[in-house]
Amino acid sequence: MRKTIILLTILTITASCRKNSGGGSGGGYSGSAPTAGQVADWLGNQTNPPGGCGDIQPSNPHTPPRIMPNGNHQWKTSWSKAMMKALDHPQLNSMINGEIKYNQSDLEQFGCPRLNEATPEQKKQFWVLYMASVALPESGFDERQVYVERTGDWTKSTGLLQIDEASARRHGCYSRTGFGPERKNYGPTALDEIHLPPQSMKLGETNAVCGLYIMRNHLMGGYTPESGQLYRPDLKGRLLHGKQWYWSVLQKQQGTITQHFQAHAVHQLPFCNKAPTQRSDLPKELSDSVQRQTSGESQVYSKNCAEIGNEGRNRTSRDFERIEKPILKNFDSITK
Repeated sequence: MRKTIILLTILTITASCRKNSGGGSGGGYSGSAPTAGQVADWLGNQTNPPGGCGDIQPSNPHTPPRIMPNGNHQWKTSWSKAMMKALDHPQLNSMINGEIKYNQSDLEQFGCPRLNEATPEQKKQFWVLYMASVALPESGFDERQVYVERTGDWTKSTGLLQIDEASARRHGCYSRTGFGPERKNYGPTALDEIHLPPQSMKLGETNAVCGLYIMRNHLMGGYTPESGQLYRPDLKGRLLHGKQWYWSVLQKQQGTITQHFQAHAVHQLPFCNKAPTQRSDLPKELSDSVQRQTSGESQVYSKNCAEIGNEGRNRTSRDFERIEKPILKNFDSITK
């Protein structure tokens, strides 16, 4: 009898780990991630709104990165803005305020080795693109995608990141819920404060913000000894430790997420690979201006507003003549 109970317990734990460590995967996407060239072409072919460049300023740290559509499914700016606002909430702020130090090996493989040096606003951009990259293989950007697990308890995974109700509660997406390391999430959540209906996982904004809660718990270690990991750790021989890793697509050998992230980041997140420079010989107001230019955080300048791909990402002699030369000329007049 005792052996039977032990065996049943092991089988239950194994089934639970298999289910919870690989949530989602609703089947909304069956292709491959876009290449950097395809993203550049897409960025360059965006319609130029009347009256100027409009919102084509993806290198502004307060602007969410643009995400290339998946067929007929667009990534909505409102999803990005909801996540950027939610990251200011006390329950999620550790993801951007330096409290969490990201695993350097994961950063190198992901293509953003300087993330730990980034500003909070830049980290918000990173997380928008990261979560969009997870959403691509999970739902294909279809916020109404529903997948029903045909085994076990027939779990229903919903929305952009294929989140089921039990997981949303367990990870603290709803007020006064959560357990274990998620107990910090008691009280009003980010969803409450930005007035999103918490129990509507088919709403892209709600689903995306809930995804941040799940990712935060992964980053804080969950039930694994590691913290700050962007990829699911090797779970071999660690059934219990795998329980808190929700998305099975977050594996290093799964290249879709990494390729999607890198294809967009190379054009829009220059801080990932470039260290900001500071001109110590200039007055602060001028030094800050030069720093913004050399770190790639200024507005994109290109031959015309509709062509922003690689042309807009690279500083050219025209940029110097248009921006930095007048600044330095002004500095010369001040110091004479």
